[in-house]
Amino acid sequence: MNEEHEACPHCGASLPWARDAFCSECGSPLDAASRPVPVGQPLASGNTPAAEPDLAALRAFLPFNAIGLVIVAVSFLPVLGVCRLIGEERTGVVLAIGGPVALALDLRYRLRFSGGDLVLPSRGGKFLWLPLWGFGPFWFAYGLWQTLAGAA
Repeated sequence: MNEEHEACPHCGASLPWARDAFCSECGSPLDAASRPVPVGQPLASGNTPAAEPDLAALRAFLPFNAIGLVIVAVSFLPVLGVCRLIGEERTGVVLAIGGPVALALDLRYRLRFSGGDLVLPSRGGKFLWLPLWGFGPFWFAYGLWQTLAGAA
């Protein structure tokens, strides 16, 4: 007979050889799956149950982070507003100006607050799971191309 079922795990009462799924003394279930084990406390098998997921670990799966959204907003919204004020409606101009601004803001944030790590997306602005500063040159080149192609 298995030793862990000779006594009730809840009240300690001795169990008969032929028994039910519940303790005859306290009425608690006797199967191991029904016994709640606090997180971090070892199980009878010696293993520890998995901890609850950390919110910071789950944020790594998002395609952007708050810093990236702020950098994009600070770099493109003022440029968009100024372009509207002067009557420039081409999106290429906004990209050609906002791209380098986003690049500069993300690099400055990374060098100042994250110990100079330029590669890890979580250490600064993150956009589509990549460092935000990598999008600045592409936004600039695409905006310049759109502006020059529209002028021709």
